This record gives sequence, structure tokens and C-alpha cells, in this order.
Amino acid sequence: MTQRNLAASVRKYLPFIKFSLVGVLNTAIDFLLFTLLDYLGVFALIAHTCSYTAGLINSYFWNKFWTFRQPRRYSVEEAVRFILVNLVALGIAGGIILVCIQVFAFSDVIAKAISIPFSFAINFVGSKYLVFRGQPKPPPPVG
Repeated sequence: MTQRNLAASVRKYLPFIKFSLVGVLNTAIDFLLFTLLDYLGVFALIAHTCSYTAGLINSYFWNKFWTFRQPRRYSVEEAVRFILVNLVALGIAGGIILVCIQVFAFSDVIAKAISIPFSFAINFVGSKYLVFRGQPKPPPPVG
């Protein structure tokens, strides 16, 4: 592979890599808060909604300004698209949690863990193609 091809490959996959790193942070926030709320006896779907929302807020800022390098301005349309994508992911993950707990008798924490890859996939596709769909800004010059 030539150096030019390598650079092109990195550019192609960089948004996914950055999204994945932000996703790890979001997942840690979401999962740790969910686990704490579950330990405190909060109903699983309420704990899921609260913990997911904490990760969602973190996700918006990191993905807007770092992953997809959008301008510093905010738009109502972008915020609405972000909320809609995340409501879909939240609902699907919540449904998976409910099925895992009620049908398969998994623990709340295991059910939450099973739901994570599904919400990740929905969020990446929705964020890339619906929310932050503009051309990314080039990184600032180094030096």
C-alpha cells in the first residue's frame, strides 16, 4: 500500500475511529450511571433513560466539534435531528433491555450491555448521515 493510499484510508475511516472513541466515553458514562442507578433500586427503563441522556449530552459536543468538525454555530435543525436519532436509539435499546429482562430473565446490567451495540450502530449512521452531514472542517495547522 502506498503512502497516498494509506493516507486516503485513514481519512476515510477517521470519522468512524473518532466516533468510536467518543462512543467508548459515552458508553462508560452511560453504563456506570446505569449501574449506579440500578444499584440504588431505580427501575431499569428509568435508569436507562437517565444514563443514556448523560451520554447523549457528552456525545453531542464531542461529535459535533471533534469527530465531524462542524462549525461552532448551533442550529435548531441539527439539534432536532440529533434528538430524533437518539430517541430512536434510546427506544430500540430500551426495547432490547425490556425483552432481555422480561423474556430472557437477564439481569438489568447484562440487558443494558446487550443493548449497547444496537444503539451504537444507530447513532453512528444517524450522526454521520443525518445530524452532522456537512463536510468536516480540516484540522487546524500544527505548529
